[in-house]
Amino acid sequence: EQGQALRYHETEVRAMGRSAGGVKGMAIKPGDEVVSCDVVTKDLKLLLVTDAGFGKRTPVERFNQQGRGGQGVRAIRLSERKGYVVSAFMVE
Repeated sequence: EQGQALRYHETEVRAMGRSAGGVKGMAIKPGDEVVSCDVVTKDLKLLLVTDAGFGKRTPVERFNQQGRGGQGVRAIRLSERKGYVVSAFMVE
């Protein structure tokens, strides 16, 4: 919700059973939360929406692939006026 985004390859997440605890997808700072997780395909854009009604659409090619468990990159610059990210999803 603090505006960070992380892109990594799906092969870095292994298949698990129902009782498994999962894997760490992204390192987040104290007080931050993960808002969304989605599958990326070519020619899509990441749409971020804040609680104050602001939005930003960015091509996924602008995000370099990193390793799973990283902090990611800033996807949207937030301020008191813009609020926090409440939704993030892939759009055409």
